[in-house]
Amino acid sequence: MPEGHFNEFEEEYLETIYKFWELDKDCSVRTGELAKEMGVSPASVTEMIQRLSRKGMLDYVPYKGVKLTDEGFSYGRKMKRRHRLLECFLIDVLAYQGDAHEAACMMEHAVTDELEIILSQ
Repeated sequence: MPEGHFNEFEEEYLETIYKFWELDKDCSVRTGELAKEMGVSPASVTEMIQRLSRKGMLDYVPYKGVKLTDEGFSYGRKMKRRHRLLECFLIDVLAYQGDAHEAACMMEHAVTDELEIILSQ
C-alpha cells in the first residue's frame, strides 16, 4: 500500500473515532470502546491504532486511549460526511428501501472528491 493511501479498514477506524469525537470532543477513545463499536478484538484495534499513529492520524497513549490528530480529524470528518451524503442520496433521491446505513458504509470508500461535491449539491 503506497504511503498516504488508506484502505477501507483504516477509513472505518478514522470515521468511528470521529463519531466518538462528535459525542465528546475532549475524550480519548479507549481500545475496548473502539473494539466493541467496530465488532473486532482489542488486539486488532491496538494493531490498527499503532498503524494509524505511525501515519500521523492518531495520538495514542497506551492504556489511556487515542485522539485524532488534525490530519486524522480531517480524514475522519470527510469519511463521515461521505457516509451521510450517500445515506441522503439513497433515501431521498433513489427512494432506497433497504438498509441505507449499511449500503452507505460500503459505498463511502469509493467516493471521489469530485463525486462528493456532486452529492452535496
